[in-house]
Amino acid sequence: MTRRQRALSVIVALGVLSTSATAAFADVISSPAGQFQVGISAAGTVGDLPSYTTGFLRTGVGGFDVLGTPSQIQFLHREAWGVAAGGASAFVDPARDGVSSNLTLVSPLTRTGNTATLTIALTNGVSSILNVKQDFSFAAENVLRIHVTLTNVSGSALANVLYRRLISWEIPPWNGFPGSTAVNDKVVIPPFSFPVAQASPFPNDYTANPNFRLPGEDSPSSGETVGGNPAGVADLGAVLTLNLGTLPALDPKTGGPGATSFDIFEALNRSGESGSGLVADLNNLGANFVILGSNAFPPAGTNSAAIGVVVPAIPEPTTVTLLGLGLASLAGWRWRRRSV
Repeated sequence: MTRRQRALSVIVALGVLSTSATAAFADVISSPAGQFQVGISAAGTVGDLPSYTTGFLRTGVGGFDVLGTPSQIQFLHREAWGVAAGGASAFVDPARDGVSSNLTLVSPLTRTGNTATLTIALTNGVSSILNVKQDFSFAAENVLRIHVTLTNVSGSALANVLYRRLISWEIPPWNGFPGSTAVNDKVVIPPFSFPVAQASPFPNDYTANPNFRLPGEDSPSSGETVGGNPAGVADLGAVLTLNLGTLPALDPKTGGPGATSFDIFEALNRSGESGSGLVADLNNLGANFVILGSNAFPPAGTNSAAIGVVVPAIPEPTTVTLLGLGLASLAGWRWRRRSV
C-alpha cells in the first residue's frame, strides 16, 4: 500500500468515526508573527494529509518543512500518536498503520483563533473508557504546543495508562534516501526516568502503538546520540512514551480527579539558531525532557527539530502501591476502632 493509499484509508476511517462527513479534512494554524505554519489533520496529527504540503513549515528565507515537501512525498511526512489504558490500546498513524478501529470521534477538529482542538475516545470494544483531548497552538514563534488531556470515562480506575508521540524527521540538507548510508541526521536522547517510559531514535519499524517495543533500539538509559543509519534504516526521528500510571475514576459530583494533562512540544529552530538554542526554547516553556534532531552534530547553526514534554508529576507505581496499602490499613484501623 502506498502512502497516498494509506492517507485515503485514514480519511475513510475518520469518516466512519465521525457522525457525518465534513468538507474540511484538516486545518492550518500559524505562529504569532506568521514565520511558521503547522497543518493539523482531523485525526490529531501534525500534517495536511491529502496534499502533503504542510507538516511543520518554516516560511520565508531558509524555510523548510520537517515533515515533507511535495517533491519528496514518497519518503517524508510521518507524525503519529497512540494511547493505552485498562488493557486496551489504539493509535493514529496516518502514513503507516492508519487509525485503530477502537477509536471514536467525540468532538471533530475545530479552530478558535489559532488553536485547533479535537477529542477522540479510546474504547475497549464495548464502550468508551478514555477521552483524549488535544489542543494545538503555538507556545512560541517556532514551538507548537500540544496540550493533551486524558479523561477516564469508564466509571472505574484505569491501570497502565500510556501516551506515545512519534515524529519522523528529514532535516535538510540531507543527502540520502531510505536505504542509503549517506544521511546526516543526528538525534540526541538525554537520560530519562519515570514517567518517561521510552525515548528512542526513530527507525521505520516503530509504530505509534504505545505497547510496541523494538528490542535493541529501545530506551537508552544513559543518554545517546544516534546518527547516520541505525539498524540499516536511513530515517531518524523520535519516539516518546509516557507512563501515566493509574487514572482514577471520574468523580461524578466534582468532575475529578479522573483526568490528567500535560504538554508536548514540537519545534523547529529559527533561521540561524543552534540546536542548543532550540532546546533552550523548549526549556524556557517548561519542557524538562527534550529530544533533539539535527542535520549535523554537534548541532550548531544548522537546521534542527525537537520534541519535548513537560513531564507531569505522577507517583511511581511502587509509591502508588504503598499509598494504597497505607489507605487500606487506615480504613481497617478506623473500622476496628468503631467495632471496639
